[in-house]
Amino acid sequence: MKNTLFTLILIVLSINSFSQGWISANGMSNNNVKEIIVYNGDTLLAGVDANGIFISYDNGINWSPHALPNKSVTALIKIGNTVLAGTYADGIYKTDSLNGGWQNIQVNNLHISSFAFYNTETYFCSSGSMGPGAIYRSLDTGKTWNQHFIGHTGSPHHFIQMTFNPINGRALIATPFGAHYSSNQSTLTQTTGFAGTIRNVIHWNNDTVLYGGDFGTYISHNNGSSGQLLSTYSGSGQLFEIQDTIYSTGSWNLSSNSVDYTSNINSTWQTLPVSNISFNLNDYAFTFVKNNNRFIAGTPTGVFYYSPLLTVNVEDYHSQKNINLSPNPNNGYFSINLTTIRSQVRATVTNSLGQIIINKTFYSSDMLEFYLDIPPGVYNIELVSENDNFYSTKFLKL
Repeated sequence: MKNTLFTLILIVLSINSFSQGWISANGMSNNNVKEIIVYNGDTLLAGVDANGIFISYDNGINWSPHALPNKSVTALIKIGNTVLAGTYADGIYKTDSLNGGWQNIQVNNLHISSFAFYNTETYFCSSGSMGPGAIYRSLDTGKTWNQHFIGHTGSPHHFIQMTFNPINGRALIATPFGAHYSSNQSTLTQTTGFAGTIRNVIHWNNDTVLYGGDFGTYISHNNGSSGQLLSTYSGSGQLFEIQDTIYSTGSWNLSSNSVDYTSNINSTWQTLPVSNISFNLNDYAFTFVKNNNRFIAGTPTGVFYYSPLLTVNVEDYHSQKNINLSPNPNNGYFSINLTTIRSQVRATVTNSLGQIIINKTFYSSDMLEFYLDIPPGVYNIELVSENDNFYSTKFLKL
């Protein structure tokens, strides 16, 4: 059994304020960015109005043109190895490899707003340039499409976004004319209790559904049949669900330039200021992702990114208080002061996936120095001494 001789420290990590500010990404200035998706690892794709698809290989810092120049790419989705790109009146483009070509699939001159994927089926929401919009469905990952719901008198002519309740398969749909749902996949029924433009809809859990609207954030406790304003939050705009946290764009009319978030919809929301970003929700042009502890926002004026600092609160559970890792956060260069010389200490650094980054043994030292060329993120370090004494803590690489 390992004896706990070194100081045992509990590290509490929390998002700090965005005082450092958002940084404008290279290669994307003045581009109207409609959607950003994570392809894999640090590779991101962005759909851009009138400029096609851009790609970033370093998690949003640098971007370059990738495909479909001069096309207005308004929606993106990745399904397995397939990427679908929806456009403004130019159909859908499909590729099974970023190094391959893109196949054009015509779909009746529609303006494609968004994609959804449920139970092996792919959907897109659209508005029509020469008639009512529709929701289309594909059973073969985008090769062929058929109308699933169509707008008509008394129903929406413009479908913005949809999702599904994975428990019972109910379709939940956002439109400029309120929210709608369908339990039988054939007819639409309007959600009662609110109206106006609904930007998007998120299935939260069980029968709880959240809606981002121009006049507020709404909640339904009966699977979208009816809803009401969310009492714990007064903001309005688009909603994004990222790693069990809900983010909201705060205010559709720009009077409050912020992104608000919560992991508990029954508690007070917190705010991430974005004062140096201009986004126009009326243009449906704001996309927001988080990848490897970095936020990336697509706006009508380009891409902005931010890697939030983590506040490290240290609580000592033993009398020793003199083993320190510093600085923390750091740029990959840091040291650990053991205060007394140890004849042998083995250090193991792992990333958030548990993968070993470095495994190194130090001899006859009281100061361990590390020079790590690693991506930004939270890492764990374990030290084991010659007597099998154990110490573990975390650090943040900026």
